[in-house]
Amino acid sequence: MVLSSTRSTLADWTDGESIGATFTAVTYGQVPAPLTCSKLPDGGLLEPGARAQISWSEPAGAPADVGYQVTMSRNGANATTLAPQKERFTNLSQGLLSALLGALLGSSGPIDIDVRTVQLVPASSNSYTVGWSAAQSTRITVNFGTLLSGSFGFTCRPV
Repeated sequence: MVLSSTRSTLADWTDGESIGATFTAVTYGQVPAPLTCSKLPDGGLLEPGARAQISWSEPAGAPADVGYQVTMSRNGANATTLAPQKERFTNLSQGLLSALLGALLGSSGPIDIDVRTVQLVPASSNSYTVGWSAAQSTRITVNFGTLLSGSFGFTCRPV
């Protein structure tokens, strides 16, 4: 029988090499306020009534893949988010029939439009999904006239 005694050893070493890197973050700034609101021509017999175009400016220093996500809501509920888009505008219309139905069904009132800057990721030839998005959106409120008010125009108010 052989008896062996081992002693513990503490090892230590140093290496003179190092590595470094520089990173640049892409930023998607908020859509600059205010959003603008302009009247579009009446849609004629097929779409009579008020039509508005909401447009905005591109954020300063925006990257090439910048896009926009538009969300509309009425009275703080029933939010509808449109597909992500490259264009810097969206159109709204309030036809006579929808004004009448809105007055009868209680779905009238101001429409809040929120626009958020997003990164567009191509999904197909003409559609995108959202990559990153800005933390804040920019809002405008559009108030279409109603049958009860006798006005079929609209007013816009930046929020």
